[in-house]
Amino acid sequence: MDITFERGSEEAPKGHAFVYFRSTTDADAVWASYLVILPITVDVAKYVPPFLMSQIPDANIHDLSAFAFPPAPEQMESFEQIQRLAETRDDDILFAGTFNTSDLPSMMMAAGDAVQQYTDLYNTTVEQPSVIDAESAESVLDEGSVGVNEVMYGLMSDSDKLSELTTLVGKLRFAVDSNEQALMNEAETDIAMLSRHLGFDHRTELIVDAIKEGSDDAGRLTMLYVQRCYCIVQEDYIMLGNVEEQIAAIESGDISGL
Repeated sequence: MDITFERGSEEAPKGHAFVYFRSTTDADAVWASYLVILPITVDVAKYVPPFLMSQIPDANIHDLSAFAFPPAPEQMESFEQIQRLAETRDDDILFAGTFNTSDLPSMMMAAGDAVQQYTDLYNTTVEQPSVIDAESAESVLDEGSVGVNEVMYGLMSDSDKLSELTTLVGKLRFAVDSNEQALMNEAETDIAMLSRHLGFDHRTELIVDAIKEGSDDAGRLTMLYVQRCYCIVQEDYIMLGNVEEQIAAIESGDISGL
């Protein structure tokens, strides 16, 4: 199996790409994974508890520099959807052939082969520094973390995005309560990044403002803003109307009916 560039160039791989497959049973169906080459190599063994090491195969355990997620390609709405996403994110698009999409092991192997080929091309065209000073390494790691989060958020379902939003709201609340500025900045960055993938009028900036304000009304508003997001995704418009009324009452200072 050889990958074919349909967006981007073999001479200058970007380091992040959609790899897609066609189905042998449906010519119009497309299945895809997202390939990422990390800017620095990660020694995974440092983060695995010793008692689990014996349960993990030795191959590549010390070197996680590139991966495909999801490991087995998932069906997409259309090839046009992949094109739109790739143009928005400036990703490469790779075609990896036609497969029996019900054969999960073969699809996982094909995605793995695509990662290897793409990585080989990337390594031959991008000069990798052999030594990075501490300050530069920290900067690259921060940028890589943001990139991975961006990829993950783009692949999540709406319900998963809402669960992640709830987690980040709790993280920001903790950071504000404990006055941890670095954690606060990290949570704000992740919330802003996630909001770009929600696809509706999420008002996450108001959630952040309410948490940082810290008043009793602000706490109630935070809960209502998050609840509003759930109502929109679940299309519960009756509850949405009730939530909007409560938000308007608090914002106007008229909370006598709450």
